[in-house]
Amino acid sequence: MNTKDKITVTESTDNVSDIDIVYVPSKKDFLAEVVYVKDIDAMTPGYQVEFDPEEAEIAGFFPEDAITEEDAIESVVDLTDIG
Repeated sequence: MNTKDKITVTESTDNVSDIDIVYVPSKKDFLAEVVYVKDIDAMTPGYQVEFDPEEAEIAGFFPEDAITEEDAIESVVDLTDIG
């Protein structure tokens, strides 16, 4: 836990022992935990788990492996040369 992930919550008091430290997870940490739990739930036969697009990306369901537009244009066969 980073110190930047902590906040101190206190009422107006001069006593240090009255201070509580509360962990505030980042959005990334929170989503990672959500994906972890949903992944475990998905292993239950017959149980359907829904992932939103951001969660699916974090889980690695849809790796971007498509070719670039330039590669697609270069791969086009010019049919006018046949004939």
